[in-house]
Amino acid sequence: MKKTCIICSIYRYLENNARCFSQCRAYSGRLPQYLHDRPSSLVDHCSSKLFLASEIQAQCIHAEDDQSGIFRVKSQDPNTQDTWYKLSFGNEDTMPNCECSDWERNRLPCKHFLAVFTHFKDWGFEKLPVHYKEWKAVRKRYQVRKSSVSKPSHQKSHSAKNTVEGGVPSAKRESRM
Repeated sequence: MKKTCIICSIYRYLENNARCFSQCRAYSGRLPQYLHDRPSSLVDHCSSKLFLASEIQAQCIHAEDDQSGIFRVKSQDPNTQDTWYKLSFGNEDTMPNCECSDWERNRLPCKHFLAVFTHFKDWGFEKLPVHYKEWKAVRKRYQVRKSSVSKPSHQKSHSAKNTVEGGVPSAKRESRM
């Protein structure tokens, strides 16, 4: 009896986690695809910067080195109109960076990065280095896959059979890294 209750609890836990995935929920059409299934702190941060980024016009962004992903973005603040922020996408050896205070404070994509993502289609979120995208604050939460394990027959839920990739619940997986 106790073993069955534990198994049911595990299934409920996995089903609740699966509901958080884009495959099981709808995102706003305004939220860029690269933010789907990312940590809520990253989504909230970027969402708050998207409008500011949309105000940066293409002529305010210069590709300093289009091969390496180095750009200069003109400040939109009237107090610092002559300031250009240098940003770099980084590479396999270096982290991405921007000279602005928002990047220095959070290390999350600032309005300057978001503006480059918008105006330079070849330089989107996917161009950031793998080691940055695997950082706990940025990486996708988990991958959903169809389970080969069937539910206990006495469980009445009708939702899809989903598990967390590797079978490790998110909280435990993230705490190990």
